[in-house]
Amino acid sequence: MTKIKDILSIHLEEDIKSVIDLNQQDDKSVIDELDGFILTESLAKHLADFCDFYVSNTSQPGLWLSGFYGSGKSYFSKMIGFLLKNPVLSGTSIRDRFANKLIGLPNASLLQNSINELGRSKNHVVLFDAAKTTGNHGICYMMMGAFLKSLNLNDDWVGIVEFNLIMSGRYEAFCDKVKEKFGEPWTARRKNMDLVYDTLEDTMLDGFCSENAYDEMRDAAKQRIQDYDANKLQEDLTRYLEKNPDLRIVFMIDEVSEAIAQQKINILDLEGMAESIAALGRKIWTIAIAQLQLDDVINGTNVNKSLLTKIIDRFRNRIPIAAEEVDTIIRKRLLAKTADGNAILQDYYKKNSGQISDITNLVGTGLKKTTDAKTYADYYPFYEHQFKMLQYFLFGTHKLVKTQVGTRGMLISAFDVLKKETMADRDIFVHVNASQLCRNAEESVPESLRARYNQADEHLTDIKLKFVVGHDMLQTIHFLTESGAKTTVENISRAYVNCPNDYFTVLEEVKKACKRLADDEILILSGDEYRITSETQQRIFEMMANYDGIANYRIKGEITKEVKKMQLVRQAQTITADSGNVTFTLQTDGGEPLNTGGNPNMKVVFHDILNVKPSLGEYVDKVKEETQSDKNTICVIPSPDYASEIQQAAETILRILYIKDVPNLTDEEKKVVAEIVGTLEDKTRQLEQAIVKSYDEGRLVYLYNVSIMQQQSAPQIIKDTELKMYDNIYTKRLGGTLKDSIALQLLKVGANQLQNTIGSQPDFQFFDTSGQFIGDQLPVITEIMAHTATYNSGADLERDLGAAPTGYTFGTIFSTLAALFRASKIIIKYNNQEYHSWQQDGAKEPFMTARNFQRASFKAVTKSLGYNEKRDIVDTLKDCNFKQLTGSNLSYNMNDFELVDAIRLLAVTEIQKVNNNICNDDERERLFRRSIAAKDLLLQYAKTVTDTNYFTTARTFLNDNDNEEFVNAIDKIEKDIRFINENLKTIEGQKSYLLDVKDEMEFVGIPMQAFDTLNERYSKMLESDPVHNYQQMQQVVQQVRDLYYQYMQQYAESMTQGYCELDGKLEQVRKKAEEYPKEWNASLITKLDDKQKTCRRYAVTKIELKHYDIRCCRCHLQLRDIDNAIKMLPQLQTEADVFDTEVKTTASTPPQPPTPSPSPGPQPQPQPQPQPTVRKLRSQLPTGQLSVAQYKQWLKQQLAMVNSYDEKDILKFDE
Repeated sequence: MTKIKDILSIHLEEDIKSVIDLNQQDDKSVIDELDGFILTESLAKHLADFCDFYVSNTSQPGLWLSGFYGSGKSYFSKMIGFLLKNPVLSGTSIRDRFANKLIGLPNASLLQNSINELGRSKNHVVLFDAAKTTGNHGICYMMMGAFLKSLNLNDDWVGIVEFNLIMSGRYEAFCDKVKEKFGEPWTARRKNMDLVYDTLEDTMLDGFCSENAYDEMRDAAKQRIQDYDANKLQEDLTRYLEKNPDLRIVFMIDEVSEAIAQQKINILDLEGMAESIAALGRKIWTIAIAQLQLDDVINGTNVNKSLLTKIIDRFRNRIPIAAEEVDTIIRKRLLAKTADGNAILQDYYKKNSGQISDITNLVGTGLKKTTDAKTYADYYPFYEHQFKMLQYFLFGTHKLVKTQVGTRGMLISAFDVLKKETMADRDIFVHVNASQLCRNAEESVPESLRARYNQADEHLTDIKLKFVVGHDMLQTIHFLTESGAKTTVENISRAYVNCPNDYFTVLEEVKKACKRLADDEILILSGDEYRITSETQQRIFEMMANYDGIANYRIKGEITKEVKKMQLVRQAQTITADSGNVTFTLQTDGGEPLNTGGNPNMKVVFHDILNVKPSLGEYVDKVKEETQSDKNTICVIPSPDYASEIQQAAETILRILYIKDVPNLTDEEKKVVAEIVGTLEDKTRQLEQAIVKSYDEGRLVYLYNVSIMQQQSAPQIIKDTELKMYDNIYTKRLGGTLKDSIALQLLKVGANQLQNTIGSQPDFQFFDTSGQFIGDQLPVITEIMAHTATYNSGADLERDLGAAPTGYTFGTIFSTLAALFRASKIIIKYNNQEYHSWQQDGAKEPFMTARNFQRASFKAVTKSLGYNEKRDIVDTLKDCNFKQLTGSNLSYNMNDFELVDAIRLLAVTEIQKVNNNICNDDERERLFRRSIAAKDLLLQYAKTVTDTNYFTTARTFLNDNDNEEFVNAIDKIEKDIRFINENLKTIEGQKSYLLDVKDEMEFVGIPMQAFDTLNERYSKMLESDPVHNYQQMQQVVQQVRDLYYQYMQQYAESMTQGYCELDGKLEQVRKKAEEYPKEWNASLITKLDDKQKTCRRYAVTKIELKHYDIRCCRCHLQLRDIDNAIKMLPQLQTEADVFDTEVKTTASTPPQPPTPSPSPGPQPQPQPQPQPTVRKLRSQLPTGQLSVAQYKQWLKQQLAMVNSYDEKDILKFDE
């Protein structure tokens, strides 16, 4: 039969290199690597992009080339280096040898042209692996050392010396001198550590430098390495490029991300290097080869991105090598088929596509099943998904990982499977399975895992299995786990089987093997997945097994917890009866509740399965005897057939919960515990299923009757029995129920809508069509009224009326009380406030929520006023203008409490008016004494209305002289308040006016007899009854106004006459002064203006007094002002006479001569002095007789006149 090797193109006798060494440059190795390189379309695209980038005018000559370990990135990078360097091997250049790699690729000719363009520049390639290079001196010297080695120099301080000799042009002379002195080349002696330093020193001292200079040179070279940084790298490369101006230096640095992770490269040093060599432009290229992408490297360093801008700019161009590249290379290099072989495989797939599709349908991350013949043939003897799993197995399920020591690439692993597993020698249509991949991909198997492999073989020896071998199955599980696939028995079987036809047989064997190994704790079942137990897991299992803290009560508690969750229990909580829900209290036979909020009068007891002993029949008989007369209890007894399974499952759960909280575990132990805890859900589900079966197949006992339950009938049997119990207990229950939502509606709708709001149920016909309450004889009303004879809380009513024998629902109690409240049949106390009417503010609060209702208290109304009495109260309040005074409405439909509260509201309103406008003011209390008396009468009605006093208050009001005193009190207060608001301010103004008039008249000295008479009359009327006497008081005040006006007019006429005469006299003086030059009498004219202005002010033509003002609104003078003005006239007359003498008839100062222009002439003449004023007085002694007073007045006038003159003025009496 055809073998697999017969259809493969590769010769498996030839080995494939596992690792590409960048520094391996011998011709044979290079040719072998070139021949083994597969240029895929994707890699060709990357190569074309690089070529275009390299020959471009970029200002950032850097490239970041990334790919996971084993992806071929180093291989690809080395090919780029070869193409740049283009060495000639056996007479043929690399670029020519590479040409056959392009055959069959799209745009092959364009790519060839791009590769040839690389030869436009002379390229010096420096390749090195940063992860394998010592990083003692940082990335900059790492690059310089590699550069020195590329020049065939040492990479230590000797190399620095060699480099300096090259730069100074003396290196060839130095090498010749070594050959001359020692008889062998410097390159040979340099390799011997015993000879290199002496050879260097002896040669340098032989004509190249002095001994001191050599010592300084050596020390300087060593120190330069210690201090080497980006600036020194730039300096050295610049020196070299100056000697080689047509050269490009290309640094290809492999494993950059790994070197950064190993801290051989500091990311900030890399930033400095990028910044430094940027100055050299495209002369220096840097190609970083890494497992991680640049962004991932930067994020992993915890360095702020803003500090790494030069790196980001340098490596802005990036090439990612994807896993698909390796996949393609493997298929083309390793799995290429012959034409016949390819046809055979595709034909096989078409005949078995269903089986192959099912076998390859593994559940895992990114795994694809095989769905076409070409894919199947390309990957055979592998499956397509196995390479994705192999990638995950080798490198983890994350995008990229750090290098794993000893990890092998995908290509080598696949090659080993074909060669070492002798797959090539097996018959065609046999496939690679997961255990074979695992063995060849994992070089070093942990000892604990190897032990598990051996144990699996031992534990399965007694099971006759055809296909499944213990260690192979565990390797399959291990491979699936590490590659991120689910380890269900289906996935294990699909990954394990070699031939699709054997799948179902293998599946059954895997199930048996997994169960056995799980029971023996070699495997652990987590959900539906199996995991291999480690030593740590075994240790944890032993800790769990040795735990002895599982008491019986804890097992019962775990079982009870699951019983609470059973659907059978949840369904038993409620039944529907009488158009409503009926609840039950569910509990265990130990009294532990299984629900909350159930009716305590009806219990369903679920007995503990561990208590059902010695047999189900005997236990049932015992329960029948104990509960035969208990109509309040139903007993549900589980079948004991599952007791052992339930107890074991509960113990397992408790052991898991124990290990979950064990302290001081190692990190590895914590991981194991987390896996075990992950099985808790599955264990709990197993316990739940066993418990459900136990109760579904149990017995129900009620009043000595026993019902046998089955899975389908159990819920209905319980509900039917609950309905019987309900009928036996609630003998006074109603035929229907009310919803609690009706309550608020009853307190909102109009009266004609009340009947429709409740509906047509006979038990709840509370109102007729007009809204009148007609339900006094209804059973629900009589029960509730009986329970509210005294205040009773909503919570107590709910409890008492919800209990047997009434069994009212909360909605029925809630809404019936709302109906009673609407009908004024109950009083509600809530938040220390009594509500007698549903229309009061806040009265609806007790019905807003169930909590408010429970906190409120309710009391039935037992006494009420008659229809005529209520009508009398309303009529009386209307007579008092109730709505106008209080702002509230009044209605004949108000209840007793509301009417009495209306009396209180009106009384309080009027009392408040008295308090605010009269009380605490002695004068007002004296003037409005009758309002104080009315207030005292109203105080008896101002008390807070309660259920204990409202009836007595109403009787007092009705018997109070037929309400007359109440009405009169309201009338008196309203009149007084109206007077205060409208007229009291006027009274206050009048009182103030009378005082002002009195003060003016007394000041001037007018006789007071007429004023005093009027003032006394006004005061008596004010004190006796200002409201009644108000009109007469206005007449008195008007008489006082007339009297004051008379005196004002009389005095004003006298004042006006005097000041008019004075103004005439002053006008004569003005005319006299105006006969002379204006500047002579300018000061006098100003004085005359001022005095004449005063005269015009006091020349009043008419007096006009407004309201209660004592000052004239025209001249703004009051009586005392006029009197004072009259008294000022003599003095002003004298001043007028003086003004007449002050008229200047001559210039007071002679004219000044003009100022001559400066000249060298004689000294200026002295200025003339001012001349005294000559005043002509025609003064004669008075003739006739004069009294002494008259003569004194004449002398005062003369003295005043003289005092106004200057001391040097001259008086003439003869002119």
